Amino acid sequence: MKMNIMKYRRYHNQRTLINMEEINKMATLKEEAMAYSPPQTLNIADLDSFPIDIELKDGKGKTSDGEEFTYKYATIDGRDYRVAGSIIGGIKALLQKMPQLTEVSVVKQGAGMNTKYTVVPVVK
Repeated sequence: MKMNIMKYRRYHNQRTLINMEEINKMATLKEEAMAYSPPQTLNIADLDSFPIDIELKDGKGKTSDGEEFTYKYATIDGRDYRVAGSIIGGIKALLQKMPQLTEVSVVKQGAGMNTKYTVVPVVK
């Protein structure tokens, strides 16, 4: 065993063997490129249903013209989903009639700026 490759470390009174070659091994540019997926924000309407007690965060983006805009999004199972203002308004309207509501589904119609969302209560 070469001491420059292997190294011992004490951790809670146990010896742990660390392979320094594995720690220092870096991925190649090709490997990184093959594994790369650009960050993206999905649409909350893409989910079958979701709880309404999820935490909303503020995000920023740019239009194709380069203008900045802000949006609301939620992180569910490690993925970011954009939540349109009309969806938030639809949930508010449902809560006025169904204060015990915990989960909703969203029906998406249209595309781009002409997209319409209908919020549907999920009753279990």
